[in-house]
Amino acid sequence: FNFLSPEIEFYILFISRNLNEDQVVEAFNTGNSDVEPALLKFSRIWIYSKSGNSTKVISEINSLKESIQGFNFCYLDYLKGEAELNQLKNPSKSLYSFLNCTKGNAFVKSAYRRLAWYALLQNKPTNYYSFLAKARTSGSTYLEDDKQANEESELGKVPNLYLLKARLLFDGGDYEFALTELSNGLPNYITEIDFTEYYYRKGRCYQAMNKELQSVPEFNQTIKKGKNLNAYFAASAAYNLGIIKKNSGQIDSARFFLKMVENFPKHAYTSSLSMKAAGILNSLP
Repeated sequence: FNFLSPEIEFYILFISRNLNEDQVVEAFNTGNSDVEPALLKFSRIWIYSKSGNSTKVISEINSLKESIQGFNFCYLDYLKGEAELNQLKNPSKSLYSFLNCTKGNAFVKSAYRRLAWYALLQNKPTNYYSFLAKARTSGSTYLEDDKQANEESELGKVPNLYLLKARLLFDGGDYEFALTELSNGLPNYITEIDFTEYYYRKGRCYQAMNKELQSVPEFNQTIKKGKNLNAYFAASAAYNLGIIKKNSGQIDSARFFLKMVENFPKHAYTSSLSMKAAGILNSLP
């Protein structure tokens, strides 16, 4: 049954990422992608996409697509477009390739949303609304990324450009540049949700840079300002505070924040954050 090994490892990696993300990323960084089956190469790409390594995502997708010629793996184009946008580069070719290739509904709304975001980066608000209209009428809302895209299309509110850039740069792993964008945008934050997102993204940047002490007050401010908003920032801040407290041995405090995840209004990531928090709670002594 050796032929089943890649598929088994594939599932283990996806499960493990939700339990011990750093260990999974470290294992991939020490692996040898040249001898991996295609399924595990895809796993490597997926892990890189979730851990802020856009450069690796793009290079490994190019390599994988060469090795599976004749097979349409549409999702790779989506991941490549996502990685390109996270570097503030033009993702249009990749995202259009995905939209023309896919026969399903998953990530379609999200792809149009990302095209809309790039239009904003290009200072083309008319194109932004055009892509959002397509996001509203295309695809499904089964996945969380698509749910968020649908919510943005229904609200019709143009994102703050500084917060948008910071989000993309964070997702691409450029935390210092993301912090610079957040600071540059301070005079342009007007609404309560703008400030909530500002504190949240600062906290996430510091956390990713292993500066947990600096991230804690940012997350606390996120919870304070965002506790009544229909957005994921407060719940995610509570979840990340739970992780920080757990890693520093403050188990009671970790339990307090992880349980808090359930106490906020519903948002696009309600299910996944609740499941992740529950998983960590069950592992606490």
